[in-house]
Amino acid sequence: MKNLVLTIAMVVGVTAFAQERRMEKRAMPVENKVERLTQELDLTQEQQEKLKVLYEKKRETRQKERAERMDIKRSENQEFDNELRSILTPEQAKKFEMRREEMRREEMRRGKGEVRERGEMIQKKKEKKLKKSK
Repeated sequence: MKNLVLTIAMVVGVTAFAQERRMEKRAMPVENKVERLTQELDLTQEQQEKLKVLYEKKRETRQKERAERMDIKRSENQEFDNELRSILTPEQAKKFEMRREEMRREEMRRGKGEVRERGEMIQKKKEKKLKKSK
């Protein structure tokens, strides 16, 4: 049961991190979109200006929607964490937090191109902690 709770919490944390990274990718600039449509559709200068305004409005709306979704996800994750911590003992909560930090560091390393087997890395860290606690 403990492993299930930890696994769920880890998935939620990693998913939130992955969502943030995906949002960092850039879309095609408005000028490029308008230029492409101008070439394809032979748009007038007035139409080009209107399209720029329309694309900017759409971009702003999407940014607001993304921010709202992220706030909701953060709130849900925080609520989950609070409920999880209310179930765990202080010692279990500490272990849980240590494991979560390990997973975050591991994900950061992977993002920077370090090649390591996940299972081996986690196992080594567990062994180190066991040695320290004895």
